[in-house]
Amino acid sequence: MRGFIDCDEEDWSVIRRIVADHSARSAEFFLGADQVDLYMEGWIYPETAINGAGHVFFGAAMRVQGVQFVFSQISAVANAVEEVSGLFLVSDDEDGDSIFWKIESGGVAVSGDLPGRL
Repeated sequence: MRGFIDCDEEDWSVIRRIVADHSARSAEFFLGADQVDLYMEGWIYPETAINGAGHVFFGAAMRVQGVQFVFSQISAVANAVEEVSGLFLVSDDEDGDSIFWKIESGGVAVSGDLPGRL
């Protein structure tokens, strides 16, 4: 899984808090604390915005429960932060299927199909 959230640099602290707050929900996704800590390392926050563009990135090889966990984080960000957009690619390395998550208009649109997954 890999992707980005396009936002204002001022939104980074809000996004960090939303993403971190989801750690407490790990049991909903059948994740142990060690797995959550590992997946949290996938979030990358630049030190400064480049040419006025503030992006937050995520990238990691994941298991299904982790994908659902990160989708929940991204959905929470999309619902809480105004004027964010973004795109994430979730691909299955075994069979080549993939889906896209597009952040826009306060939500996340899903396109494509990974059978049995988000």
